Amino acid sequence: MTDISNIDLNLLISMEALLEEKNVSRAARRLSLGQPAMSHNLARLRRLLGDELLVRSAGGMVPTEKAVSLEVELRATMRKIRMLFEEQLPFDPSTAQMSFRLGVTDSAEAILIPAVSALLLEKAPGVTLKLIPIDGVDVANGLEMGVFDLAIGTFAGGRSYHKQRVIYHEGYHTVFNAALVAIGEAMTLDDYRRYPMVVVEGPDGDAILDALGRLDVWPHIALRTPHLLTVPSIVSQAPMIAAVHTQVAERFAEHFDLSVRPLPEEIRLSPAKLMLMWHAASDKAPAHRFLRDLVVEGLRCLRGGKL
Repeated sequence: MTDISNIDLNLLISMEALLEEKNVSRAARRLSLGQPAMSHNLARLRRLLGDELLVRSAGGMVPTEKAVSLEVELRATMRKIRMLFEEQLPFDPSTAQMSFRLGVTDSAEAILIPAVSALLLEKAPGVTLKLIPIDGVDVANGLEMGVFDLAIGTFAGGRSYHKQRVIYHEGYHTVFNAALVAIGEAMTLDDYRRYPMVVVEGPDGDAILDALGRLDVWPHIALRTPHLLTVPSIVSQAPMIAAVHTQVAERFAEHFDLSVRPLPEEIRLSPAKLMLMWHAASDKAPAHRFLRDLVVEGLRCLRGGKL
């Protein structure tokens, strides 16, 4: 077994920041160090590990193959180390200086993050959120590897040692530009036959198309996109319709002057579950509890104090 008594374990913190930021200056700012000090730490890590770790390219610094393989283990290790101490130490959000990595679906980002960010600035001004997209990602594996601290959205359940909390059941509405699309006070199945659709790729988009298919309605799919947040720009300028989560549709209508209609009664579609998922190792950590409660409070604010 390697003797680590002569190794400065603070280098692990620098290595984590360097591999995540892929930039010496940003990593230094993140840890409140000067750039020369971070460059010195990178040089020490290179000597210690016998690898360049980060190399220059036309687009900036990129990790070596060894760095990529080390990063996965490093994230998991650093999470375990932090958990050793975080459960024992008091957490004061008003003075905390730390960051959280949030895995978010497009819909969760559109619905929740503005309200959560405002609450965070009020309650914990020294805390930073880093958003990591998780649409189409193995969320359970991401939590296991420490890629993110908390996942928010609609996704498949995790493993036995993952904690989950359903925070809202979300229905669906159709959004469109009334100046370009002539739809009455209530959507009909013929409206889906008549107007081209924008479909957001993923479980929600598939569920809507499957529900229409069961009714022998086969809309013309004019555009498929993996990016929910492009939908309002598209339907505001083209005679197209899109079915999205209700709160997302309401936000789009508010900011892009669009119209919103519930799905026709014939469409039987179970509400999606907006949920939080996290690793059991973080369950009792005061900082993590604060983060989870903050997300729930953000949703409560959006719902007028109700969940």
